[in-house]
Amino acid sequence: MAKISFDLQFGCTGQDALLKIAQTPEAAPHKDFYDAKIAGNGGLLAIYQGKAPEAVKLGFFAKSQAHFETVSSVFFEVLPPYLPESGFIGGESPGEDDFHIGAWLARISATAGAKASEDGLKALESALGKPIPAKVAAYWNAWIERPSWTVVYADGLH
Repeated sequence: MAKISFDLQFGCTGQDALLKIAQTPEAAPHKDFYDAKIAGNGGLLAIYQGKAPEAVKLGFFAKSQAHFETVSSVFFEVLPPYLPESGFIGGESPGEDDFHIGAWLARISATAGAKASEDGLKALESALGKPIPAKVAAYWNAWIERPSWTVVYADGLH
């Protein structure tokens, strides 16, 4: 099982931390939040640990596949009509919409396996099974050429 960064910092899993924090007096006013978070994380943790019932695993994988199809539709159906031929939605410089979309693209590219910005399109095409639309590719390239992007993602996509 992969460790989360909290595990590296505090020597316990996120679930262990939730269980510990939920027992403190300061957490009492937020009991409902902690109970729901502990239950949700526990279910996911059981899948990763191979302890979840088969029906739960199948449901999780079905939801994951549906989510993947939704992400795919964003690349091929939702984004292209909104993106300009070049530059950003906000014009030559990115606007608020652009910052949200740019960060989302970086995250999805990283999830698809890209380590560096230059690998983003290739990783997406591999994961999605077909070439990324030209407008989306031009938009990605406009982002990765920006000095601010190269600073933020200097150590790789995250």
